[in-house]
Formats: sequence, structure tokens, C-alpha cells
Amino acid sequence: MAAESEKGVSGNYGLLDQILALKWVQQNIARFGGDPTRVMLFGESGGAVDVSLLLTSPLAAGLFQRALIQSGAPVAKNYADSEARGLEYAQKRGCGNGSPQEQIACLRKLPVDSFVVDLSSPFRGGVAQMSWGGVIDGWVLPMDPLEAMETGNFNHVPLVVGSNADETSITAATKMTPEMTKILFKSIVSAEYYDQLMRLYPPGTTNSQARQAFVDATTDAQFTAYARRMARAVAQNQNEPVWRYFFSHKLNGLSRYYGAYHGLELFFVFQSIDSTTYARNGDITIDDHIVKNSMGTYWANFAKTGNPNGKVLPDWPQYNPITDAYLDINVAPAGGTYLRTEKCDFWDAVRKTSTAVALYREATPHTFRLDQNYPNPFNPTTTMRYHLSAASQVELRIYNSLGQKVRKLVNGKQSAGEYTIHWDATDDAGNPVSSGVYLIRLTIDNFTFNKKAVLMR
Repeated sequence: MAAESEKGVSGNYGLLDQILALKWVQQNIARFGGDPTRVMLFGESGGAVDVSLLLTSPLAAGLFQRALIQSGAPVAKNYADSEARGLEYAQKRGCGNGSPQEQIACLRKLPVDSFVVDLSSPFRGGVAQMSWGGVIDGWVLPMDPLEAMETGNFNHVPLVVGSNADETSITAATKMTPEMTKILFKSIVSAEYYDQLMRLYPPGTTNSQARQAFVDATTDAQFTAYARRMARAVAQNQNEPVWRYFFSHKLNGLSRYYGAYHGLELFFVFQSIDSTTYARNGDITIDDHIVKNSMGTYWANFAKTGNPNGKVLPDWPQYNPITDAYLDINVAPAGGTYLRTEKCDFWDAVRKTSTAVALYREATPHTFRLDQNYPNPFNPTTTMRYHLSAASQVELRIYNSLGQKVRKLVNGKQSAGEYTIHWDATDDAGNPVSSGVYLIRLTIDNFTFNKKAVLMR
């Protein structure tokens, strides 16, 4: 679609819509009793990604006076790779022939539903799978957004940034053995970092310890460390203040098992905890109302004054890049320092090393799916389908819940194309395997997909 743009680029249409909305607010909000000089831009998860990108977009300059980023990261894709992915997408829809104008005309004739039929959750198995999103186009996003923060090329406004203590718990497997966690850890980092990863996040000897180690590691890699990177970069490159938070509050009942999972804080920010299933189940306590009131007040103070602190609240210390100062948000909010600092240092090192496997995944042109996916059981055969966009080294293995390899289905170089593999629930020797949860691990070059399948005989 670049030919249709006076700038000669395409993409970032969602961000452009948001910028237009912010311009509307500047032009019209006073007529509704609002103040265009006190606009707070904030979002969570995908919304937090958007806020971080708008923070670095010159097109959004002057359209907001404070920003708040909840559980997100400043990630955007390379333009050439995104353009190639768009062309591949058009080909899959039968619109890959002809000129760019003819391809666009073909796509515009397709039913709307056809564009979302193969979309999947962006947050699966504890790992964020980046799909469509921001693009470094030289216009809306002139450069990599985190690099923009680190070099001072962003919109300087007061900032709050933070994350939750157990972000990935809600999507991680409910049962994980120590051996399974060790296998997953090998798909997260390269061999040079594996021992240090095991030291920082020991899988322990029980299933609950193993699961928590995986949750802690994937939470820090994708959220805690990114929150610190943003807080440090912005604080070091502007005079406006920065605050960092860490939401650690847990609910009662069954939900306590998941801890402070991804998105839990939204019930408290928007004062809606009493409208949740947790409330209907009788799991809400006075502690939850205390957290709701304090969090709502912090957020409202920041919107009104550019400072989250107020007379009736515990002091929220301003962020200091040396001490990693933050506010721990729970029933008794308290300031602290050095939040998971050693672990964040580790993930910073992993991120800067090209041989490491990035956990906060950029979109891959390859795809992988199961015809019967967890928690739907299969008996006796499950079918796996994957697509290679280019010739790649492929390895497809199946592990049991103890982390033991039971079957190697593929190991070698394969050309670009579609592949279908059937597993008949037998091991490498041809013997039937027992009922249970199995980990299916597909590695394409240095990118790894992990999926679960349940066998019921």
C-alpha cells in the first residue's frame, strides 16, 4: 500500500488512528469540560506497546502530557521484513499475483472475516508472540523505539511504567515438571546462558516449583526487564520525572494460584473488581478494596497533576536508574529498590547477544499448529501442520511430562512449503505411549514453537 501514501510507506495504521484521535481530543475536549493540557495516554499489554510507540513518534508530539505503560514493551518490526510478510499474507489469500495495486484491489474484495480466520492469541504458553504491529517506517516510527528512548529521541513527558509479578502465569501450563521446565529453558536461551538461567530460576524438585520457575523467568524476560529498560532510558534522557511500579497483589480463592497475572491490575485501575467472577464467587476481600482505592487514586493523581503521589497515599519514590527505585503495589504499597536487578541484568545480556533466542518473540514467517490442540484430547493420532517460508533446518520432537524424549519425527533440512505430520502416539521404537500431556517442540533454524497435546486412550 506504499504507492497510495504520499510518504511512500505503508503500515502503522492503528497508530495513525490513535494519533488522529489524540488530535481530535486537542481540538474538541474543552467543549466537553476537559483540559487539553492534561491528557494522559495509557494502556496495558498491546495498549502499552502502543503507548511506548507513540512516546517515540514525532507525529504524536504535543498531543499528550503524560504517559503510563502497563505490562508492555517498545517493540516494532523491520520495514523490509514486514513488507515481505505482507506479500506472503496476500499470497495465502490468493492475491499474490500482479502489481501491488492489483494485489490490494484483490484483498479489498475479500470478506472481512477472511482476514482473521487464522489469527491466534498473541500470548500463548507464557510467551508473547508478536504478530501484526508497529513498523519502523521512517515516518511514524523513524527508528527502533527502544533505541529512540535510549538516545533521547522521544516525546519528553512524565512517565509511569511497570509490570506485574506473575505476568505469564495465566497462560503457562497448569502442570509442569522440573524436567519439562529444563527443556523449555533450553528453547529460551542459547547454551552459553543456560547454566546461569538455571541458577537464577532453579526448577526445584516439585511440579509447583518447576512451574513457578518458568513463570518467573518468562515474566522477567518479557516484562520486568523491559519495564526497567524503558524507565532507565527515559529517566536518563529527560528532565521530566519517571516512576516505576511492580504490581504484586494476589486475589483469594482459586485465582491465588495464578498470582499477579497479566492484566489482573486492570480490575483495580478501572475500579471493576466487584463486577468480576471473583466477586460472584465470594473471593473479594477488604484487602482488594484497599488496593482498588489506592491504585485508582495513584492513577487519577498522575492524570491530574503529572505526579502519582498524594496526601493520603504511601510515598511513591521517583525512579532512580542507579537504585531501580519502584513502588510495590499491594495491600500495603511500599517503595523499594533493586527490583529483581540481577535477573534483569541477565536478560539485558541475553538480549544484546545475537546468539541468544529472544523470548519476547518477533513475528516469524513460519507457522505451526495442531489440529487437536490443548486441552482437547486426541486418540490415537494427532496431526501437526507447519509452513516454512524458506528452506530451513527443522527438528520436530515430542516429550512426555517428565521431559523425556519419546519421539523424533523430523530432523533435517526442508525446503519452503506446507508440511503435515501425523503422530500415532507411539515412541521411537514403535511402542504405544500412555495417556497424558505431551510437549511438542518444533524448531525451525533458531526459532522454537512449543505446544501441548493431551492423549487419552
